[in-house]
Amino acid sequence: MSFTGATAGYQAGAQANDVVLSYALEESYGVPPGGNWQRLRLSGETFRVQKTRQRPEEIEASGEASRAVTTQVSVSGTLSGALSFQTYDDLLCGVMGADFTPISRVAAVGLPVLAQQDDYHGVKFKDLYDTGTLIPSLGPGGFFSITNSTVGSVDTWYAYRAMDRYHVEVRSLSDQSNVQSTLILPNQTLVSTSLLVNGPQVKTFSLQEEIAGSWLLRTGGFVSRVQLSFAQGGFPTLSADIQFRSEEKADSSSAAALLPASSDLVLDTVQGWGALWIDLAQVPAVIRQLSITLDRDGAGQDYAMGAAAAAGQRSGSFMASGQIQLYFRDGSQYEQFASGWQGQIHALVHDADGNAYGFTWLSATLQNPQINAGSKNTSIIATFDIEGNPLASGGTFCVSRMPAGGNP
Repeated sequence: MSFTGATAGYQAGAQANDVVLSYALEESYGVPPGGNWQRLRLSGETFRVQKTRQRPEEIEASGEASRAVTTQVSVSGTLSGALSFQTYDDLLCGVMGADFTPISRVAAVGLPVLAQQDDYHGVKFKDLYDTGTLIPSLGPGGFFSITNSTVGSVDTWYAYRAMDRYHVEVRSLSDQSNVQSTLILPNQTLVSTSLLVNGPQVKTFSLQEEIAGSWLLRTGGFVSRVQLSFAQGGFPTLSADIQFRSEEKADSSSAAALLPASSDLVLDTVQGWGALWIDLAQVPAVIRQLSITLDRDGAGQDYAMGAAAAAGQRSGSFMASGQIQLYFRDGSQYEQFASGWQGQIHALVHDADGNAYGFTWLSATLQNPQINAGSKNTSIIATFDIEGNPLASGGTFCVSRMPAGGNP
């Protein structure tokens, strides 16, 4: 007998590969919106519902405990994923309490740049001069891209602003013969970025998870923490802690349709690692690891009588911290710690297609150095905590989003 087709009933249970996760921004707290929802990529999740149960301490001759009652219900967990371009931008907006603002401008005149050879990172362009009419206002800091296809083989340059100065880093320039002490980019050079700076907005999301033909609908989702990790030997990861108001099982989807998940490549830490700058200077040491933690300190849920679900959400206070781990070559970073230095820290990453993120602590200090000789025949690793602080004018952390091609 010739057998064709697939075997039915072989699974012991629903498979994680078949799970579909989607979300939508809520207009009203705890109310799932209609319309289209966004499908989300993930590598795992730990969402669960928990009931707080209480028993009255009655004195009973029977020797049995009193019957328990539910006093509140909480839903929370962590979403994990491999970092790819634009996939988790809404979660970043949620924890930072703001939206990305696209900025772009086309040069009407040439753009002068002072070029300087850098043995560590190829050709590096520093001190980008501008009268204020070409470069868009980036506030106190942030990255932007400079896109031009007519000068040699330059496609996209990434630059960042640090207060009143600009620094430009070449991503690719195979023909360096045209590099002079001052390089003028011609007309129609596109300068663009999309900036996310922490703000006061409160955003909540509804999230649904399709499992085995049914849906778990979670509403009132507040992103209380996002952690980004870039480490040698792995790929960049994101984890987001989310608190929900409630969870219910549904027999149908709440979405009219699902928008497809991002198809951009996962970032990597080899070709995708740009550089790290501290106090306007690129760190010459080899970086082993960078972690970024965006937190809502004091965030939580409030409960009231008459309902077990949360009555409201406290948004807490935004904080940005992190950690860098590098091979110890000299005492530069230790001296910054010891002297109480405070300033900007910038990091740049991109994928193989040229889509890039820039991450900027607008006012940071280095804390808690760990520089130890662990064992023989090993390289000494230095670890520093990054403490982010707000500027006097406001703003603690900035994410710059720069798609390939320069259109924000």
